[in-house]
Amino acid sequence: MDYEKAHETSWSRELASHYDATDPHNEVIIAPTRYRAETNGLILRYEYILTERGDTKKVDITFSISKSYLYTTAGTAFDPGLIQDVHDKTKDSLDDVRL
Repeated sequence: MDYEKAHETSWSRELASHYDATDPHNEVIIAPTRYRAETNGLILRYEYILTERGDTKKVDITFSISKSYLYTTAGTAFDPGLIQDVHDKTKDSLDDVRL
């Protein structure tokens, strides 16, 4: 935990200040941004919390880690046939979401 805290980004916690409309990867902000929380986290071993730091109950915006969640979810859905082809677009599987 000490290592993680010592290597936290120096970026502003105000996420909207990082948006650059000229960046081709920033097509549209589709949701409001909030002030980013201090770095937080916990270490689990089996079902026990060994240590934690910061407000681990705060809902916050995620960035690159969301790809890991998506890949895990897609793999879990692919095995039982909920996703027919890994090349299908996600939006084609969502009936109740407007994209």
